[in-house]
Amino acid sequence: MDVAGKTWRGELTGASSHVNNFFTRTNGYNRFILHYANLMAGKVDAFAIGTEMKKLNAITSSTGIYPAVTNFVSLAASVKSIMGSGTKITYAADWSEYHHDDNGWHHLDPLWASASIDMVGIDAYFPLSDAVQTGYDVDALKAGWTSGEGYDFYYTDAARTTTASLSPAYAWKNIAYWWNNAHTNPDSSVTAWVPGSKPIWFTEYGFASVDGCANEPNVFIDSTTAASAYPRFSRGRVDFMAQRTAIAATESQWGGSSMVERKFLWAWDARPYPYWPDLLDVWADGKSWVTGHWVQGKLGASHVASAVEQIAKRAGLTDAQIDTAALQIILDGFVLHKRVTARAAIQQLMQAYFFTIKESGAALIAIARDASVDGVINASHCIPQKIDGQHVPYVVERKEDLLLPDRMEVQYLNRLQRYETNIQAASRSTQDATDTITVPLSLVLSASHARAIAETLLSDRWAERSSVTLQLPIAYASLEPGDVIQLNDGAISHRIRLSKVQIGRPGVVKLKGVIDAAEVWDGYIAPTIGGDGSNVLPNPATRLEILDIPAYPGDARDALTLRFAACGVANGWTGATLLQLHAGSDDETLLDITTPATIGSAVSVLGAGDATVFDRINTVDVSLLGDVALASASESTVLNGTNIAVLGDELIQFANATLMSPGVYRLDTLLRGRFGTEYAMGSHVAGERFVLLNAAVVPLTVPVSHNGQQWTVRAATFGESLTSGTTVSATIQANSLKPYSPVSVRAVAQASGDIVISWVRRARIDGGLRDFVEIPLMEQAEQYQLQIFNGATVVRNWLVTTPNATYLSAEQIADFGLNPSVFTVAVTQLSTLVGQGHTAQRNVHVE
Repeated sequence: MDVAGKTWRGELTGASSHVNNFFTRTNGYNRFILHYANLMAGKVDAFAIGTEMKKLNAITSSTGIYPAVTNFVSLAASVKSIMGSGTKITYAADWSEYHHDDNGWHHLDPLWASASIDMVGIDAYFPLSDAVQTGYDVDALKAGWTSGEGYDFYYTDAARTTTASLSPAYAWKNIAYWWNNAHTNPDSSVTAWVPGSKPIWFTEYGFASVDGCANEPNVFIDSTTAASAYPRFSRGRVDFMAQRTAIAATESQWGGSSMVERKFLWAWDARPYPYWPDLLDVWADGKSWVTGHWVQGKLGASHVASAVEQIAKRAGLTDAQIDTAALQIILDGFVLHKRVTARAAIQQLMQAYFFTIKESGAALIAIARDASVDGVINASHCIPQKIDGQHVPYVVERKEDLLLPDRMEVQYLNRLQRYETNIQAASRSTQDATDTITVPLSLVLSASHARAIAETLLSDRWAERSSVTLQLPIAYASLEPGDVIQLNDGAISHRIRLSKVQIGRPGVVKLKGVIDAAEVWDGYIAPTIGGDGSNVLPNPATRLEILDIPAYPGDARDALTLRFAACGVANGWTGATLLQLHAGSDDETLLDITTPATIGSAVSVLGAGDATVFDRINTVDVSLLGDVALASASESTVLNGTNIAVLGDELIQFANATLMSPGVYRLDTLLRGRFGTEYAMGSHVAGERFVLLNAAVVPLTVPVSHNGQQWTVRAATFGESLTSGTTVSATIQANSLKPYSPVSVRAVAQASGDIVISWVRRARIDGGLRDFVEIPLMEQAEQYQLQIFNGATVVRNWLVTTPNATYLSAEQIADFGLNPSVFTVAVTQLSTLVGQGHTAQRNVHVE
């Protein structure tokens, strides 16, 4: 029995004595109940029980009398009395038995009509196709629900060579006809079934993850059982996309149906993926996951076609300009952690999933690299070329072995090791070749897939050492780069992948290509489960920067906010844990950083500049760590806040970033002293830090009491012990809370000889100018320190609460011996939380 509406195991446990009575009262049917209990304990094969139940229900005591069904009606009533009317009850019938038995009797109708059964339950493993799988066509499989075997015809022989037509009344896949009509048995009696009286539930449906899975959804591939089998016409290949397509077709056919009320997909395992199925020493059935009906770890992934389409659209292509029909391949994960061209991003996918993209007409077409050819050409059709005084039909050139690699390494992200960078390699025994090629892929792969990629790429590189040039008549002008042709020259045959097609002199098509080994491009990689012997690349050390900088616009106004930026000192860095070290006590974990920041150092010295306009004179060269890049932006975009960075202690913005050499950029057209950092514009030195302030920089709010304290932070790279790593120290200055230096400092003489000194304050957050609106104060009280200098000596010091002060004539004479026309003023806004802000010190001319 399937029980819904309540947790059926819990309810039956609470009524265990009643269930035991059931076992006693049902006599000959105890066998099923006990087997079902054993199935729940994982002791019995589900498919074996389904077959046994089908046989049990078909047993007759006389024509049209089915004792098992009669007792199930009684059993359903007893279960209903125990479970209560609020619990829905059904029987999960096999897809081949719910309808009628082999003699045409609607033998389960008494059960379906029973008042104790709330819905018709079907384990809906109906075949939706009956041929070798050639693609992934949702519509074709959807049509299989209302056509084909079990709907239009049935096979009359075990060899499945002869068919006979089916009337709707006996078409077991014609669920709608069965549900909407009264049922008549062979003796002309009408059954108790009331058309449309109860909804149908697919108590199970699902498909194995192999090619041809829709041909026989009811078979299961498990080498440990005698019932293991691949679907008819299957090549025995793992195919997650075939499973996904069949599920999508089923959902499309029955989604929103008033007849099929619910569907339960088999199977989602409660064990945590990916540890199940990969930990084979814990779960012995893990090997069956790869071909079985399980869906976790299969349906959640994207596919290569989707990734290529998204990249192409970001590059400006439309749906009509990119054809990815050949790329219906599961994609576990693809990480683009830096700015790259669309071509470079797609090339990573091409290397891992073995396809090419060719331009045909106004569109780009993805073509899977397989053993097929686009055309066969005889050497006699070639237009001869004159080489060394001889005419030859084609020319083959071969690279020296010394120029070829003997080892191919593929870097990838391993899902079982926190997506850390791993390496798989393939090597070739050769005395001449000594080169190693490393292919970095930002792809989540299994070790077996990565190893297969390495082997395929190495074989392909050696196959491509031979290039071929030939000339053909204009009749072959339809050939395109990316096409694969077979060139037959008597007993010799060359398989050539074209790289160049050119219309030469009138009537001549010039072709160039490389030898393409057919055996390399089978296109199938058998996945493996469990330990894979991956070689884990050591994670590079972490570069850490503690950024005690002015507040961002979105920061809390009274919060002390620090920011942290981290990256690897080399490629392959996957993240780090930051810990604050405390003398004499346990270290405190602050946060994890997983996205590498853009960090480097100044190669040249940035000169002083003007903070009020674009600095078009000064430039600075910065050298970046890792495989990162900087991008230029328009001046209007810069004014709107892009391309902001820390250089030393100054915050700058740049419009132009010019790549000067690998990893080194020249920045020009600068905005200087951003976020009130004018005080740092004249203090630049070579080698000072550069950090791009983007989303990779992580904020952390700390208590204001930490102002003035020294922080020591350790960055432990993922995979390292938390007791080791990079250690950085900084004294907290609370720059996110410090008031900016005032601006527009003026000294205006009065008729009395007094001088009124005034200034304009600024706001740390939300300080933009608005008509008729004063900028926010930001501090708890308005207060300034005003100082007057005579040379280097402070001769007068005030604390004022307004942005102005009067310097009396008598005070001037006392300080200078006369009324000065020029003197030095220093104005500092004060904060209740952190004290002095940044100072504006000016030589002012009395107006």
